[in-house]
Amino acid sequence: MTNRIMYDSVTAAKCPAGAPLYGAYIDGLYANYAEVHQRFPRARIVTITVLGGTAAAHVVDIETGDCTPVSGVAWAKRRVAAGHHPTLYMNASTWPAVKAEVHRQGLDGKVSYWVAHYDGHPVVPDGAVAKQFLGDYHGYDESVVLAHWPGVDPATSTYKTYGWARLLDKETFEHLAAREGITLSAVAALNPGVDIHHPYKYWGQWIKVRSHAVAKPQ
Repeated sequence: MTNRIMYDSVTAAKCPAGAPLYGAYIDGLYANYAEVHQRFPRARIVTITVLGGTAAAHVVDIETGDCTPVSGVAWAKRRVAAGHHPTLYMNASTWPAVKAEVHRQGLDGKVSYWVAHYDGHPVVPDGAVAKQFLGDYHGYDESVVLAHWPGVDPATSTYKTYGWARLLDKETFEHLAAREGITLSAVAALNPGVDIHHPYKYWGQWIKVRSHAVAKPQ
């Protein structure tokens, strides 16, 4: 697995530690950006607006009770006009309507898509930058994200991407290292916030097992 893992929750304390990306709401009833940033200061925080309007966020949430395809894409158009590359979040069944509205408003190729499809498979669909594949899993959502997220990751010539493996139930970090053909010290170096001496805290979570320098797509 060469992509990245991201967690999000309305309650930051329920998100596991050690991920490179966390989603956080900047507005609405569950605004929690400050809490997420404080809890995971070394991670990249992907900001989400549920209200749209003129909110300065990475992502707009298009679902029942939040933005519609029309209002969400209108928000994206304002962000594009301001020089940003926004992302639209929606479930798989709404994605066609969102893409149709993106085309109608002349934004093809200027936005990214984060799709929710809770099939348990961490595979990003063609045309998307991220997929939320587990919903409300122990109180948090889990997404798989491509190695580079336009508008979220820095526009540098190279960036780091990681290989991941899930720590199985009842498994130790020594067993994980042996399974992946690496040393325990390498696991510790790749996951500085993880307590490798108490694996039960991380059973079922994704752990970094490799690091690569990758040229930014042009």
